[in-house]
Amino acid sequence: MPDDRRLWGVWTLPQLALLVLAAGYVAALPVLRWHRRDLMSFRRPLWTGYGSRQTRLRGAVVCYVAFGWPELVMALGWRSSHTRGALVIEREQMREARSRHRIEDTTP
Repeated sequence: MPDDRRLWGVWTLPQLALLVLAAGYVAALPVLRWHRRDLMSFRRPLWTGYGSRQTRLRGAVVCYVAFGWPELVMALGWRSSHTRGALVIEREQMREARSRHRIEDTTP
């Protein structure tokens, strides 16, 4: 007689829940690493007026600890956010200014 508590004839509900939790941690780990690297790629002076980088880093870790899956949503939100877009533009402007400054320093 088959066990009625099995889903799809293979998994029990607690086993399926553990599988989903483990999959969340595995799937979100590379996303967490990318998210942290991306947040750290913006130097501290750029963050003036855009909130705290440390708070966002802490939030990414908390989302990962909360079963992994929320980090996927948070990273996707960060990737498409207006804040990130503005920081990218400012970073590029700073790089261009630094490059022009170096060129001006080398001309006699």
